[in-house]
Amino acid sequence: MKRNPQDFRRDIAPWWPAERRHVDNGYRELPFRFARLGTPAFAIETRWSVDRLLGHLHSSSSVVRFRQSQALDPVEALESTLPRGWGVRDDERTVRWPLTMLCGRVDSAA
Repeated sequence: MKRNPQDFRRDIAPWWPAERRHVDNGYRELPFRFARLGTPAFAIETRWSVDRLLGHLHSSSSVVRFRQSQALDPVEALESTLPRGWGVRDDERTVRWPLTMLCGRVDSAA
């Protein structure tokens, strides 16, 4: 069955911990008792082969929970389609994770 990354993300979404929403929304809804300070954009960026990316997906907590609950691996559907779009299997591509930093100021008069 041909699958795409949007299907994969939708399929594993229910198996993320509820707190994952804070990561997805940049901590905007996280209770924070300090005056928020702006921060620059941060990201982790690296070069991975398609096999490294698939290995990472296999180990994500939502995929592990999905496998335990559904007795099947949602990454398997990507293993046939993702390499075709990647190019040469050993080629490395840039993989990027945006990071969010929550910073605040402590009132020194308190």
